[in-house]
Amino acid sequence: MILINDSYPVFEADQVLSQKHLNRLISYLEEQDRASRTQLLGMGVVCGLEISKPNATTVAISCGTGITSLGYLVPLEDSTYTHFKHTTISENFLKPDTEQHPYLDNLYQYTQMYQPFETCIELLEADADDEDKEVLTEGILDNKVVMLLVEALLIDEKNCVAMDCADKGKRLEFKIRPLLLDADLLEESEFDLEICNQTYFEKLALPRYNVPKEDLVTTADVLDTYNSLIDTAKGRLSNFINEIHDHYADAYSSLDNYIRLHNVEGRINTVHTQNEGGIYLQYVWDWMNDLAGTYNEIAEFHACNPSACCPNKGKFPFHVLLGSAEFATEDILPGNDLFKFRTPFIKTGILAEEEKDAKETLKGLLEKLIRQVGTFDLNLETVLSQGIKITPSCIGKLPLSGRAIPYYYSEIMELNTKWSPELTIKGLNHNILSYHSGQYNAANPVVGDPLAYDLEPYNFFRVEGHIGQPYTEALTEIIAQQEEYRLPFKVIGLNAVDLANNTIDISNQREIWDDMELDYDLAKEKTYNITEYVITWIRDNKDEIQEHYPGMNDQSIDNLEGILVETRNLLSEDLADFLPNYETFYEVFENLNDLFLFHRWCIKINPQDIDEHAIIEDLVDHLDEINNLFLEDPFTVIHEEANRRWENSFKETFLSSFLEKHPGITHEAGVPKGGTLILIYADSSVFETDTVPIRNLGLLTRIQNYTRLFGFSERQKEEIRSKNVVRKRAVQKGRKPQKPVSDECKQREKELKARVIEAARKDMQTLPKSTRKFMEARMTKAFESRIVSRKPIKDPTRRNPVTRIPGEEVIIVTGSRNPRRTIPERVVIADFYLPYICCSGGNNINIVLPSSDPEPIVADFEGVDFDQNDFFTNDQ
Repeated sequence: MILINDSYPVFEADQVLSQKHLNRLISYLEEQDRASRTQLLGMGVVCGLEISKPNATTVAISCGTGITSLGYLVPLEDSTYTHFKHTTISENFLKPDTEQHPYLDNLYQYTQMYQPFETCIELLEADADDEDKEVLTEGILDNKVVMLLVEALLIDEKNCVAMDCADKGKRLEFKIRPLLLDADLLEESEFDLEICNQTYFEKLALPRYNVPKEDLVTTADVLDTYNSLIDTAKGRLSNFINEIHDHYADAYSSLDNYIRLHNVEGRINTVHTQNEGGIYLQYVWDWMNDLAGTYNEIAEFHACNPSACCPNKGKFPFHVLLGSAEFATEDILPGNDLFKFRTPFIKTGILAEEEKDAKETLKGLLEKLIRQVGTFDLNLETVLSQGIKITPSCIGKLPLSGRAIPYYYSEIMELNTKWSPELTIKGLNHNILSYHSGQYNAANPVVGDPLAYDLEPYNFFRVEGHIGQPYTEALTEIIAQQEEYRLPFKVIGLNAVDLANNTIDISNQREIWDDMELDYDLAKEKTYNITEYVITWIRDNKDEIQEHYPGMNDQSIDNLEGILVETRNLLSEDLADFLPNYETFYEVFENLNDLFLFHRWCIKINPQDIDEHAIIEDLVDHLDEINNLFLEDPFTVIHEEANRRWENSFKETFLSSFLEKHPGITHEAGVPKGGTLILIYADSSVFETDTVPIRNLGLLTRIQNYTRLFGFSERQKEEIRSKNVVRKRAVQKGRKPQKPVSDECKQREKELKARVIEAARKDMQTLPKSTRKFMEARMTKAFESRIVSRKPIKDPTRRNPVTRIPGEEVIIVTGSRNPRRTIPERVVIADFYLPYICCSGGNNINIVLPSSDPEPIVADFEGVDFDQNDFFTNDQ
């Protein structure tokens, strides 16, 4: 605002004064007064002056104050307008006679801007004393805008006296008039209505990697979910950033590479395509979240806070606009086209200086976003040389600028100067933590080795450089750093392979049952010793047995002895070798139990051929000693305990099993304080291969051939076998495979499931959507888990299943865009976290509270208290 009056008169004694002297002084002071408002504070609607609508035909304006761009105050008390009149803007205002008063020309040069509104409508209160007033109607208010006009009238003075009636002198009279103006006419006028065009950007939130609700089993599932998130979010993210590009183009299009903000989706597609088939999709998604974070920081600066150091006097010289007459001020939100019809407050002078840093920050954020879009880089060579690094950072409400810089950007030196505009303004940007902090502040150990210093200001740890690394090495390195710096989090690895369709080779999991080796050794030694004792007894009593048991000739005894010797040597030295062959081991003893029963049966049905001699009973008893070993079933107990431990411990190392117990898993490229970092990898070497366990066919054949010598009929054989206790226990334990289900049965089962699920869906229609979805998922899972298939791992490119070599690359079929993805096994492909420490390695502690009754119960043994039911024996 340029001041017109650059001098004022200085009066002296006995000076002859004219009206020019006084008018120059008044004009100078008055201009200074107005300039103080507009130059030092601002202009526009300062506060209040809000329109409300008690009803459709009433306009109420709250008390408040405005300042025009010429510096005139526009105060108004609470007013309610129910009437109007057709009127005009005074000719005295539009075309005043300033010939005798040239100092007023700088004011009235702006009145011509109001000429198009000479004919207008003035709002009146109900008690206004005006004969022309009419009641407001909706038609009158249609497409109208409320203006408070400061009508500055140059009026002749009426100063007649007794001796002279020649009126001389003028006065400036200011009148505030509430007018209704046509909105279309305002848009065509000279007034600037685009002072604050869209006042707010909408905040952007990308979808969360919703782990609990996703069907995550394999590494392909994990990466496919990332693909889906990227495809879903990239268009929306690009559109939001494009709005920023268009809005700030006039002011900031000169920034280097500003055009990058115009089509971010194209850049995302390029990066996505380069990484879609690999294991770095997590970083692509994290990068997109960074872009959204910077966008949201920029959106904060789009609140309508315009400022100007040198305000333009012609913007709204004699008025302020209050908004549409049809709607309340609070109902016209930023982005609404009617929002431009309310004059915002433009900060100037002192207040504008406060906005200077904010504008520098905005510029820095735009430059940061430009660099983020254009400099995504996996920095694989740097990772190979620098390895895994844990960097303190923050998550939560803190904006992206307040967090550590992620590792996946190039041009890190330049990005560091833009990452936090606030710190850059203060010259402290070299203290920002990041994976690459050594490049821009190697001399400062607080930046280069932040884990050695106070971690209280941080609530999160970024873990970077581990994706693509062998999971054992990554786990070892992260745990080493965690223990070296005593960091408050835990790290675990989860195997993302299809557990349901494979059988775990539990023999390789020695750490789960090392403590059971002693139990196995004791059972094995007992079996060996008893069998060896029976073999020795048969050898020592061979002649006497043959004398009283004619059927036991030399060949039969030799065969029986050989069978028992092989059986004695059947048990492997180590538990790990026994477990995978448990089923075939038990098959031998089922058949051996048949053999013992055949002997007992033979003695029973042929008493005339066999002497009733003690040696015969001793033979049966000795054979029963071996049989009783398996009635005790120590090996089944050991096998079941191994599987129980697998179910309770090792099974949780698989992603699909872990998610069932820990639904709060999420992703943020690191782990919060007190949380659990979860590394995802695939390792199919834990599964059994398609090698068939040795079934001891030679021994089984010898036992079966031996039993044929008894000459029993098939009916008799079945009757004898029905009394085989070992086989009965085997069936009860579910060790025998079930008969295959026919295709017809499977189809009927499928149809039944479909009908049940459909009926349940109808019954659950009244439940909330999320509850319905949860129940349907659980019900479907329950049906599917009824029959668990066990099949070898297959290469989808071949017809026959093949054994996979640990560590080789697995070809996984997925998606239409990339039908074949190569994912290396045993490397980290993603990370997640739980916000709490999980999977404690300690034992459970059961706390037993004492009884509330401290008095012990004392039994008395009076005879009257006893009867025959108080005692039982094994015979009862």
